[in-house]
Amino acid sequence: MKRTLLISTLAMICASCNNQAAPTGLASGAWKPDSIESIKAAYTANGPWTLAQSNTTLATPLAGFCDAAGKLAVNTTKQLMQPYYFPFITGSDNNLEGWFDYRVKDHEEALVHGTSSDGGINWIIDATKLRLNSTCPKDSATPLGNDAGQGHAIVLNVGSKKLLYTLNREASQVDKEGLLIHDVTGGTAGLADSEPVSATTPVPAGISKTVGLINPDGILGVVPNTGTSATNPLKVMYLAKYKGKTAAAPATGLDATKLCQDSQSQPLTTKKANFDRTEMRLATTTDGIAFTDIGLVK
Repeated sequence: MKRTLLISTLAMICASCNNQAAPTGLASGAWKPDSIESIKAAYTANGPWTLAQSNTTLATPLAGFCDAAGKLAVNTTKQLMQPYYFPFITGSDNNLEGWFDYRVKDHEEALVHGTSSDGGINWIIDATKLRLNSTCPKDSATPLGNDAGQGHAIVLNVGSKKLLYTLNREASQVDKEGLLIHDVTGGTAGLADSEPVSATTPVPAGISKTVGLINPDGILGVVPNTGTSATNPLKVMYLAKYKGKTAAAPATGLDATKLCQDSQSQPLTTKKANFDRTEMRLATTTDGIAFTDIGLVK
């Protein structure tokens, strides 16, 4: 599956994205367009392997994923940011910092960090961390069959710390237990290059998890002007996901008589229909670990 990051050139500032109060004259959480141009694709000239650098096809989706020496390939020429997705971007004007979910279908997932000085059109990647597999495929047509590592990253400023939150995709934990927490106050150097979290690989010892979030699939943002004191705790919006199994046994809250059947989704994708249910919720925290859910977003 090809995923290309698109940038809409707005020369914007988002106060809620970086846990900061809104600048004078700008409404909290609002985006202020300076000049609206056509949507543009985002590029990177370094970082991990990209889909276009070796002319991948549906028949050979991992062409060039590893070099001739059998090591993970890197991207050395300007390429579209594929397969990057789920970006978390902060900054102002043209100077941006980004955390990206790097997910190679059925083969790999990792967290990538980079910066841009031109409003997100071009990115300099400085770290690829928390890889799921770090493994070369048998051949260009045969992925490992597992791309469910950590993802859905967001970084929050909690007190004097910068905390990175990722989804725990371990089978017994995903969308049920807490998000994983890594301290990135000092940057990405403290993050492990490889940190597999999957059905067969539990969370490594010493990794903290959030407590109090209901079925969290990821934190989406911070309510502006919160987290300023003990009496004004940090307030976040997060996505809760309730898992469903089949059309006959969907997630609680879904009407089984009004759902698409598996056969409607399979002809082109070979994938089963999704019977999960999601909802947006709010929660507060004072330490970034223990959260208090305060209900649905209305």
